[in-house]
Amino acid sequence: MHKSKVFFFNAHDLPRRAGELKEYSFDITIPERMGLDVVAVESGEDIHVDMRLESVSQGILVSAQISAVADGTCMRCLEPLELQINRRIQELYRYAPDKKVHTKAQRKAAEIDDLDEDEDLMLEGDEINLEAPIRDAIVLDLPTLPRMWC
Repeated sequence: MHKSKVFFFNAHDLPRRAGELKEYSFDITIPERMGLDVVAVESGEDIHVDMRLESVSQGILVSAQISAVADGTCMRCLEPLELQINRRIQELYRYAPDKKVHTKAQRKAAEIDDLDEDEDLMLEGDEINLEAPIRDAIVLDLPTLPRMWC
């Protein structure tokens, strides 16, 4: 999975004070197919995003409703089919860590915190990369064996 700039959202308008929030609604035209071999949201299709950003002490909490249409093939009759995807996502994007460590205890605590750093989503400056949560939500919503009522 490569980083595509279409999934980046600039959160510069959101003040970095806990309790601040802003709501947005937009479409993302995806540059590549997103899904499984037999059913996917095709390249060039739109994903609609209704998103709320909330400033919290650790970062920005992203809550969003995403919707898209996936195209595939029925595994019984081999006819083309369309599936509506509607999923909610919620992720915390952490602010960049402050690397200033003064005492031995703070250095030890920083080392322990670094173990979980790979699992955290991080802000990249003022930008939020929505690709991973959107891709996860879409792929997990798709059936592995799509079928119509045939």
